[in-house]
Amino acid sequence: MGLADLIAIPNIVVRLKAPEKVGDKVLGPKPNVWCEFHQSFGHTLDLCLALGYQLDDLVKSGFLNDYLLEKRTGGASSSQPTSSDGQ
Repeated sequence: MGLADLIAIPNIVVRLKAPEKVGDKVLGPKPNVWCEFHQSFGHTLDLCLALGYQLDDLVKSGFLNDYLLEKRTGGASSSQPTSSDGQ
C-alpha cells in the first residue's frame, strides 16, 4: 500500500488536515512533479513534509497501527492458521 492508497482511505482522510490552497504556486524544486496531497506541483507525495508530519502524528497516536500491521504481514490476518504441509 502506497501513500496515495493510504490517504484515500476514508477513516484516514477525515483525520488529515487539508493543506491551504496555493493556486499556481510551485511548492518545491521540481515544477513538473505533482503532490496529490497539496494538489500542486513542486514535490512528490513521498517527499511531502506536511503529509509526513500528519501521518507521523497518527502513527504516534496509535491510529495507524492496523494499517502498518497489515503492511508488515502482507495483509494476512495473524489469527488465521497456515498449513505448512500444503493441505
